[in-house]
Amino acid sequence: MARWLPDGNIEYLGRIDNQVKIRGFRIELGEVETALMQNAQVEKAVVLVSELTLGEHELVAYLTLNDELIMGTFRAELALQLPDYMIPSRFIVITQFPMTSNGKVDKKALDPTIGEELSNEAEYVAPANKIEEDLAVLWQTVLKKEKIGVNDNFFDLGGHSLTATRILSAINIEMGVQINIKNIFLNPTIRETAIQIDFLQKQKVGRENKKELKEISI
Repeated sequence: MARWLPDGNIEYLGRIDNQVKIRGFRIELGEVETALMQNAQVEKAVVLVSELTLGEHELVAYLTLNDELIMGTFRAELALQLPDYMIPSRFIVITQFPMTSNGKVDKKALDPTIGEELSNEAEYVAPANKIEEDLAVLWQTVLKKEKIGVNDNFFDLGGHSLTATRILSAINIEMGVQINIKNIFLNPTIRETAIQIDFLQKQKVGRENKKELKEISI
C-alpha cells in the first residue's frame, strides 16, 4: 500500500496482505491459519507475530475449539502440512474472539493472558546427572522456559534453527565437545543430547590418556 504525494513522489505505507518475516522466511499468516483449521477440533484460528526480544519474533496461534485438542497429535499433523518455521511456537485457547465494531476480529485485543496456553511439554522428568542438569539450565535460558524436563522436545517448546545454534555454541564451549545442528534435529531431547555428550567426553578423555602413554622397552 502506498500513496502518491503532491510532489510526485510515492510514499510506501506498508503491506496490505498478511505476510510477515520470521527468521528470514516470508510467511503468509492466512496459510498457517488454514492449516490449523484443517483439524476438526479447531473451530477458528488467528495467527499473530509476537516479539520475544529485539529483532526476534515468534508465531502465536489463537484458537477456539470444538473439542479437546491433543497437542502432540496436532503438532504432528501440522508438520505434514507446514515447514517447521511456519508452525506456531505457542497455542492459546480462548472462548471467543474479540470483535471490532465492523464485525472483524480485533487482533489488537488478542493477548496470551485472555486464554489458556496449550502445553507442548511432555510429562516432566527431572535431570538424572550433571550433564542433564547443565543442559536443562541452558535450554531454560535460551528458550525462556521456567521448567524443562529431559524428555521435552526442543522444537515442541518453540526451538528453531537459530536457538539450536545458540545452544550448540554453549555446549561446545562449556562442555568441551563438538556436536552439530543435525544432532539436535535427530535427537531433540535433553536426555538424548546428554547421552551424545557423555560419549564424546569419554572419547576425548580416552584420546588424551592415550597421548600421555610412553613407550618403554621390556
